[in-house]
Amino acid sequence: MPEQLGGCMVDLKEWRRQRFGTGDDDVALISLGEVASDAKLRHSYVGMLHDFYTKDVKKAADGTVTRGGDMAERFQGQDAWTPTRASDDFEGYVAAQDALAEPQPGRLRTHTSVMVNQSQKQVVGEAWIRTPDTPMPITQWGGHTHSLVRPSARGLGHGKAMLGLSMAKAHELGIDNVHVTVSNDNPASYRRFAAMVIDGRAKEVPGDPQSGRRHYTIPTAPYAAAMKPAAPKATPNPQR
Repeated sequence: MPEQLGGCMVDLKEWRRQRFGTGDDDVALISLGEVASDAKLRHSYVGMLHDFYTKDVKKAADGTVTRGGDMAERFQGQDAWTPTRASDDFEGYVAAQDALAEPQPGRLRTHTSVMVNQSQKQVVGEAWIRTPDTPMPITQWGGHTHSLVRPSARGLGHGKAMLGLSMAKAHELGIDNVHVTVSNDNPASYRRFAAMVIDGRAKEVPGDPQSGRRHYTIPTAPYAAAMKPAAPKATPNPQR
């Protein structure tokens, strides 16, 4: 349905498709360092932070406003990385996120990867992969992986594409079976994982039915090839 954007009536979903592409395009997970080295991707990444900050907004009954959805922790607190601060000091922002992948008391190491549409030079989301090197159960942290698609790029198949790439990255980091937690208020993710259970690619793990979450385990080996470049084709020697 057409909506008003910048004073003009446009088909918003088509506009988003043209800008961010779909999960069937040439998408990949790259590091924040690679984003920092490319001016266009860096600009798009800061745009993603603004996207979360302005569109994923929740207001509690007491009037408290939380911005950023799943990225809210990044935008709040004494050392908050607001979109403006990240734009002004992107190198510092990258260093702060990379530091989360180092061992720290009381928390899991979290590796940040950025999903990009390579042909359109657009950042469409981010994946966090946690490595289980503490005695705390992975379920306390919501699972090994957490995928975030920017609000403006949702509904275009990027979540499905990011899932496969995240499993491949987890395998690369030495995780053989990924534990994933899905909130009951995320019907799209629930349908995706329910289908994976049916076709044998995932198993549902029994949990507390009152928790509002479902738990799944996914073997990562079948996804390993997704992170590897295709092998070059051999060129046959000409007959002499």
